[in-house]
Amino acid sequence: MWFWPTKAHSGASADRKRLVARLVRQDAFDVPYLNLFADWEDDDDAWKPEAIAKLNVLLSAIEKGLRENGKNPGVAEKYRWMGRILQAFVESKHLGSSVLKIDS
Repeated sequence: MWFWPTKAHSGASADRKRLVARLVRQDAFDVPYLNLFADWEDDDDAWKPEAIAKLNVLLSAIEKGLRENGKNPGVAEKYRWMGRILQAFVESKHLGSSVLKIDS
């Protein structure tokens, strides 16, 4: 897990280090990013209809961003990246057809 080695954090408490480890992930290119799903990762009760609906709203926002930024490759790639992160999370939770696939 990536953790920035600054002086301010060198003496960080174990709780702070666990929080950063929970909130910050690395993509396939070792680039750190904010884990949008941190609150849901360890919560088996999170997969109630409200949580599934929130994931589908996020999916819709990503699809809209892809449609609106088709002529802006840099921005469109960011939306594709978010879509890959979302799909990987959905697959890791075995949500199957509960969350629609992104139509890119």
